[in-house]
Amino acid sequence: MANLGYIQVVRKCNQECRFCSNPANERELSLSQAKRFCERYRRRGYDGVILTGGEPTLYEPLPELIAYAQGLGLGCRIITNGQRTADPAYLRSLMSAGLRHLHVTVHSHRKPVQSFLSGNPDSLPNIVRTLALLSRYQADVDINQTICAQNSDHIHETVRWLCQRFPYIHHFSWTCLDTLTGRVAGHPETVPALRGLKDSLLAAMRWLERTDRTFRVEKVPLCYMGEFAHCSTETRALVRREERSIDFLDARRHYRERQWSFGYGKPAACRLCSLTRICAGLWDMGQGYDPAEVVPQKTDPRPILRRILGPGGGSRHESAETHQGGEGGVELILRTTSACNQRCPFCFLPGHDRSMPSARIERELAALARRLGPRDELTLSGGEPLADARLPKVIASARRKGIRRFALQSNGVGLARPGMLSRLLALGVRSYDIAFHAHKPALYDRITCSRWQFKTAVAGLTRLLAAPHCRVTVCVLVNAWNYRELPALMGFLGRLARKTGRIAGDPLQVGLSMMNGRGHELAPSFAVDLRRVAPFLRRALARGRRVGLLMQRFTGETALPPCLLSDAAGYAGRFEMSQEGVRYGADFSGEAGSVGRAKLPGCRRCPHDRRCLGVPAPYARRFGLAALRPPRGRRAP
Repeated sequence: MANLGYIQVVRKCNQECRFCSNPANERELSLSQAKRFCERYRRRGYDGVILTGGEPTLYEPLPELIAYAQGLGLGCRIITNGQRTADPAYLRSLMSAGLRHLHVTVHSHRKPVQSFLSGNPDSLPNIVRTLALLSRYQADVDINQTICAQNSDHIHETVRWLCQRFPYIHHFSWTCLDTLTGRVAGHPETVPALRGLKDSLLAAMRWLERTDRTFRVEKVPLCYMGEFAHCSTETRALVRREERSIDFLDARRHYRERQWSFGYGKPAACRLCSLTRICAGLWDMGQGYDPAEVVPQKTDPRPILRRILGPGGGSRHESAETHQGGEGGVELILRTTSACNQRCPFCFLPGHDRSMPSARIERELAALARRLGPRDELTLSGGEPLADARLPKVIASARRKGIRRFALQSNGVGLARPGMLSRLLALGVRSYDIAFHAHKPALYDRITCSRWQFKTAVAGLTRLLAAPHCRVTVCVLVNAWNYRELPALMGFLGRLARKTGRIAGDPLQVGLSMMNGRGHELAPSFAVDLRRVAPFLRRALARGRRVGLLMQRFTGETALPPCLLSDAAGYAGRFEMSQEGVRYGADFSGEAGSVGRAKLPGCRRCPHDRRCLGVPAPYARRFGLAALRPPRGRRAP
């Protein structure tokens, strides 16, 4: 979920939903108030803001507020009923302001049900027009649905209907009816029974999982979530210790939800449940929902925790990390911040714009100085390390502790700032890994979820390539959006290298990699079958060599399998890597495809087996392992 701030900008609406939890009271924020709320969330290190209501599209300065939030670096979304956005001109004004993420509320794909619940006979046709218009934009569109008595039996039908008509939709959020607020007291017939929603909800989640879509569920206890306990909003927040804040335009004013306990209760039966510590419990127990419906579970919670936290078992943004190095050994990484000026959807970091306290940085540096030898490098990373104004001081402190060699992992945008590169070079930073995934501005924006940063990134990379006595590697993450452009990208990089005087003795290096398992979970639309990638990959490598680039071997934790190429020996790593977490098998469906790495049994015969990590298990779950081509004979000596 990440840390998100909800701002009610207006409390009026163009519908009369029977169970609305925030009914109209005609209150409205001034633009200056709304901007102050955004600034407060930015100071707290929140990931983004969600503008809601009432109906936020009735807030006249909405485009200006979206542009302001985006300018602060806050990802901005709106929750809308899809009525006013059916107007192409109005929707265009929101997208021009920088809106790239919408939550569209749909009660049902059955027009009579949608009309009855919304109080608007034109509600569903307007939603359909909105979704059709949004298909023209590169925007993320989530579907929000409140589960009530009138739609709980056909949730799965609504999901299929929407996805079949609008295949670009990839995420659904369900909330079981909030019985504590709004209009529900006047319409008790809308309150669903938990037993009545379970079959349809499970059918919907299973279908979405099979089609590689994502979903979250709120106010449904884990005993009704089946095998999808890891998709409970409350459970994920409890495990990850996340919070959310809401600024209401009513008596509640500002509400900060940290422990996810208000409004929830647990009957005595929950004491017998193995999941009770990671379950928020029953919403409005005894009033809105019947405690007799709770069913204690005997499920092992550990697989659920692994699904939520990933293979590392916890956050990785506030400590030094050890990774398998590309050429035998280890790579020590220090992340002083997880803040970033880009929002790449596949990034495995939690996404919180937080910085490590300075005192902790000093402790980490002291420990690293004891581990690093005189020829070892400390890699500075993030988030985006250049977003941390303390970075030069951190490097200077590391030098005082005896660390002499540094590498920087960056998107390169900050290197265009006057004086930044010269300061880094003076401090001894001589190795640079620059993430650069596309040579076309629009495609660059699409992959990095940024706006107008392409020219700055090119300027930073150009400045770096012109600097003497430093190693530069451009890191390209191969994905569904850029794999066809890989040969042209190599040509672009070759021209840039020649322009800046990079010659054969000091070539620009290029590393091609694939998404890790976490990236496949976060950004399924970026995943691509490697069988489709292979021909473009071969052409890219050949062109890179022709234009004077040094194409790196496939090594490290995000390495592509070398068997994609006919000359696998030329691109397999030189050193063996730990195979811990690698499983050999043909079927990675279900839980087997959640974490770790995957190989075919025949991969054991490959001469490069110990120098290859196969593919992430989530990739194998989605695409299978047909892209891997292990030899049929015995393993070579």
